[in-house]
Amino acid sequence: MLRPIRSTDEPKLTEMLYSLTEATLYQRFMHIIKRIPHEERQTYLDVDYKANLGIVLETCNAELEPEIVGVAHYFLDPAT
Repeated sequence: MLRPIRSTDEPKLTEMLYSLTEATLYQRFMHIIKRIPHEERQTYLDVDYKANLGIVLETCNAELEPEIVGVAHYFLDPAT
């Protein structure tokens, strides 16, 4: 299921990020990271639906708790 990210998604987002391989983390962050601070995770969750928006892709299995398997962010450049 594709939906906007919510502030309550931090545990699921953290779990997804820590499950990524070093190569994937490098491609996403342009350096290898071992830890993603709470403050940085909060920037992904802080959306206003005008200047920035986060979208997550969740698994849909009625028998299991949904898990985040993808995330995308869109930011408005005020200069454009």
